[in-house]
Amino acid sequence: MTASVVLPWRGVWRQPRATVREQLANGNPLTILVLPATSGIVEALLHASANNFGARAGAMWILLMAAWAGGLWGLLRLHMVSGVIYFLQRLGGDTVPFARIRTAISVSSAPLATAFLFWVTASITVGRDVFISPDALAASLPPSLLLQSLLLYLATVVCAVWSLIVLVIAVAEVLEISAGQAVLTLVIGYALLAAAVLAAVLVVAAIMG
Repeated sequence: MTASVVLPWRGVWRQPRATVREQLANGNPLTILVLPATSGIVEALLHASANNFGARAGAMWILLMAAWAGGLWGLLRLHMVSGVIYFLQRLGGDTVPFARIRTAISVSSAPLATAFLFWVTASITVGRDVFISPDALAASLPPSLLLQSLLLYLATVVCAVWSLIVLVIAVAEVLEISAGQAVLTLVIGYALLAAAVLAAVLVVAAIMG
Protein backbone atom coordinates (compact mmCIF):
# COMPACT_ATOMS: atom_id res chain seq x y z
CA MET A 1 0.00 0.00 0.00
CA THR A 2 1.27 3.48 -0.83
CA ALA A 3 2.36 5.53 2.15
CA SER A 4 -0.05 8.25 3.19
CA VAL A 5 1.09 11.80 2.47
CA VAL A 6 -1.39 13.37 4.87
CA LEU A 7 -0.14 14.24 8.32
CA PRO A 8 -2.65 13.47 11.10
CA TRP A 9 -3.27 17.10 12.06
CA ARG A 10 -7.08 16.83 11.89
CA GLY A 11 -7.82 13.15 12.41
CA VAL A 12 -6.07 13.05 15.78
CA TRP A 13 -8.67 15.47 17.18
CA ARG A 14 -11.74 13.56 16.03
CA GLN A 15 -10.62 9.93 15.96
CA PRO A 16 -7.29 9.60 17.76
CA ARG A 17 -7.29 5.80 17.98
CA ALA A 18 -8.18 5.40 14.31
CA THR A 19 -5.52 7.96 13.38
CA VAL A 20 -2.86 6.06 15.32
CA ARG A 21 -3.90 2.83 13.60
CA GLU A 22 -3.77 4.50 10.18
CA GLN A 23 -0.29 5.84 10.78
CA LEU A 24 0.94 2.48 12.04
CA ALA A 25 -0.42 0.76 8.95
CA ASN A 26 0.13 3.39 6.29
CA GLY A 27 2.00 6.33 7.75
CA ASN A 28 4.24 8.82 6.04
CA PRO A 29 7.83 8.57 7.38
CA LEU A 30 7.89 12.38 7.54
CA THR A 31 5.34 12.18 10.37
CA ILE A 32 8.04 10.75 12.62
CA LEU A 33 10.09 13.91 12.12
CA VAL A 34 7.62 16.73 11.52
CA LEU A 35 5.17 16.22 14.38
CA PRO A 36 7.55 15.81 17.34
CA ALA A 37 9.92 18.47 16.00
CA THR A 38 7.07 20.97 15.69
CA SER A 39 5.73 20.16 19.16
CA GLY A 40 9.24 20.72 20.49
CA ILE A 41 9.28 24.14 18.84
CA VAL A 42 6.03 25.02 20.62
CA GLU A 43 7.58 24.05 23.95
CA ALA A 44 10.59 26.23 23.16
CA LEU A 45 8.29 29.16 22.38
CA LEU A 46 6.47 28.62 25.68
CA HIS A 47 9.84 28.63 27.46
CA ALA A 48 10.80 31.86 25.68
CA SER A 49 7.54 33.50 26.73
CA ALA A 50 7.76 32.32 30.35
CA ASN A 51 11.28 33.76 30.56
CA ASN A 52 10.36 37.07 28.89
CA PHE A 53 12.65 36.62 25.88
CA GLY A 54 10.49 39.17 24.07
CA ALA A 55 11.93 41.90 26.25
CA ARG A 56 15.41 41.19 24.88
CA ALA A 57 14.94 39.97 21.31
CA GLY A 58 12.67 40.31 18.30
CA ALA A 59 9.93 37.85 17.41
CA MET A 60 11.70 36.59 14.29
CA TRP A 61 14.93 35.85 16.14
CA ILE A 62 13.02 33.97 18.84
CA LEU A 63 11.14 31.94 16.24
CA LEU A 64 14.38 31.00 14.48
CA MET A 65 16.13 29.99 17.70
CA ALA A 66 13.11 27.96 18.79
CA ALA A 67 12.99 26.25 15.41
CA TRP A 68 16.37 24.58 15.79
CA ALA A 69 16.56 24.20 19.58
CA GLY A 70 12.95 23.12 19.98
CA GLY A 71 13.05 20.94 16.90
CA LEU A 72 16.08 19.06 18.19
CA TRP A 73 14.49 18.69 21.62
CA GLY A 74 11.29 17.31 20.11
CA LEU A 75 13.19 14.65 18.16
CA LEU A 76 15.38 13.79 21.15
CA ARG A 77 12.35 13.38 23.40
CA LEU A 78 10.61 11.21 20.79
CA HIS A 79 13.52 8.77 20.74
CA MET A 80 14.00 8.79 24.52
CA VAL A 81 10.33 8.05 25.22
CA SER A 82 10.13 5.48 22.43
CA GLY A 83 13.31 3.85 23.68
CA VAL A 84 12.14 3.48 27.27
CA ILE A 85 8.73 2.15 26.14
CA TYR A 86 10.54 -0.34 23.88
CA PHE A 87 12.75 -1.38 26.80
CA LEU A 88 9.80 -1.89 29.15
CA GLN A 89 7.78 -3.94 26.68
CA ARG A 90 10.80 -6.13 26.00
CA LEU A 91 11.11 -6.75 29.72
CA GLY A 92 7.49 -7.85 29.68
CA GLY A 93 8.16 -10.35 26.90
CA ASP A 94 6.64 -8.41 24.00
CA THR A 95 8.46 -7.91 20.70
CA VAL A 96 6.96 -4.77 19.17
CA PRO A 97 9.63 -3.17 16.92
CA PHE A 98 11.16 0.11 18.03
CA ALA A 99 10.18 1.80 14.75
CA ARG A 100 6.53 0.92 15.29
CA ILE A 101 6.56 2.33 18.81
CA ARG A 102 8.27 5.49 17.58
CA THR A 103 5.61 6.00 14.92
CA ALA A 104 2.81 5.68 17.46
CA ILE A 105 4.51 8.07 19.88
CA SER A 106 5.06 10.62 17.11
CA VAL A 107 1.33 10.80 16.40
CA SER A 108 0.72 11.98 19.96
CA SER A 109 2.70 15.14 19.12
CA ALA A 110 0.10 16.26 16.56
CA PRO A 111 -2.21 18.24 18.90
CA LEU A 112 0.60 20.27 20.46
CA ALA A 113 2.21 20.72 17.05
CA THR A 114 -1.03 22.36 15.92
CA ALA A 115 -0.39 25.14 18.42
CA PHE A 116 2.62 26.21 16.34
CA LEU A 117 0.22 27.87 13.91
CA PHE A 118 -1.29 29.86 16.78
CA TRP A 119 2.13 31.05 17.96
CA VAL A 120 3.22 32.12 14.48
CA THR A 121 -0.03 34.04 14.00
CA ALA A 122 0.30 35.71 17.39
CA SER A 123 3.92 36.67 16.73
CA ILE A 124 2.74 38.48 13.59
CA THR A 125 -0.24 40.26 15.16
CA VAL A 126 1.18 40.95 18.64
CA GLY A 127 4.90 40.97 17.82
CA ARG A 128 7.67 40.39 20.34
CA ASP A 129 5.26 41.00 23.23
CA VAL A 130 3.81 37.53 22.71
CA PHE A 131 7.10 36.22 24.13
CA ILE A 132 6.61 38.03 27.43
CA SER A 133 4.60 36.37 30.17
CA PRO A 134 1.00 37.68 30.47
CA ASP A 135 1.47 38.83 34.08
CA ALA A 136 4.35 41.06 32.98
CA LEU A 137 2.27 42.42 30.10
CA ALA A 138 -0.86 43.22 32.09
CA ALA A 139 0.09 46.85 32.65
CA SER A 140 1.51 47.61 29.21
CA LEU A 141 -0.59 45.84 26.56
CA PRO A 142 -3.98 47.08 25.34
CA PRO A 143 -6.80 44.85 26.65
CA SER A 144 -7.45 43.38 23.18
CA LEU A 145 -3.84 42.23 22.71
CA LEU A 146 -3.61 40.98 26.29
CA LEU A 147 -6.76 38.92 25.70
CA GLN A 148 -5.18 37.51 22.55
CA SER A 149 -2.10 36.46 24.51
CA LEU A 150 -4.23 34.79 27.18
CA LEU A 151 -6.26 32.93 24.54
CA LEU A 152 -2.99 31.77 22.98
CA TYR A 153 -1.92 30.25 26.29
CA LEU A 154 -5.32 28.64 26.81
CA ALA A 155 -5.28 27.11 23.31
CA THR A 156 -1.76 25.79 23.90
CA VAL A 157 -2.80 24.18 27.19
CA VAL A 158 -5.75 22.48 25.46
CA CYS A 159 -3.41 21.15 22.75
CA ALA A 160 -0.92 19.90 25.35
CA VAL A 161 -3.60 18.08 27.35
CA TRP A 162 -4.96 16.42 24.23
CA SER A 163 -1.44 15.39 23.23
CA LEU A 164 -1.09 13.65 26.59
CA ILE A 165 -4.39 11.83 26.08
CA VAL A 166 -3.36 10.75 22.59
CA LEU A 167 -0.03 9.54 23.98
CA VAL A 168 -1.87 7.15 26.29
CA ILE A 169 -4.05 6.00 23.39
CA ALA A 170 -1.00 5.52 21.15
CA VAL A 171 0.87 3.42 23.71
CA ALA A 172 -2.22 1.32 24.38
CA GLU A 173 -2.73 0.79 20.66
CA VAL A 174 0.82 -0.08 19.66
CA LEU A 175 1.40 -2.41 22.62
CA GLU A 176 -2.16 -3.79 22.49
CA ILE A 177 -2.81 -3.11 26.17
CA SER A 178 -5.50 -1.28 28.13
CA ALA A 179 -5.47 2.47 28.75
CA GLY A 180 -4.71 1.85 32.43
CA GLN A 181 -1.73 -0.33 31.56
CA ALA A 182 -0.57 2.34 29.11
CA VAL A 183 -0.70 4.99 31.84
CA LEU A 184 1.29 2.76 34.17
CA THR A 185 3.85 2.05 31.45
CA LEU A 186 4.26 5.76 30.78
CA VAL A 187 4.59 6.61 34.49
CA ILE A 188 7.30 3.98 34.92
CA GLY A 189 8.98 5.06 31.69
CA TYR A 190 9.11 8.73 32.63
CA ALA A 191 10.32 7.81 36.10
CA LEU A 192 13.18 5.84 34.57
CA LEU A 193 14.05 8.76 32.28
CA ALA A 194 13.98 11.19 35.20
CA ALA A 195 16.23 8.89 37.23
CA ALA A 196 18.65 8.58 34.31
CA VAL A 197 18.79 12.36 33.86
CA LEU A 198 19.31 12.90 37.58
CA ALA A 199 22.09 10.32 37.65
CA ALA A 200 23.78 11.99 34.68
CA VAL A 201 23.57 15.39 36.37
CA LEU A 202 25.06 14.01 39.57
CA VAL A 203 27.90 12.34 37.67
CA VAL A 204 28.69 15.53 35.78
CA ALA A 205 28.52 17.56 39.00
CA ALA A 206 30.88 15.10 40.72
CA ILE A 207 33.35 15.23 37.83
CA MET A 208 33.32 19.02 37.65
CA GLY A 209 33.43 19.37 41.43
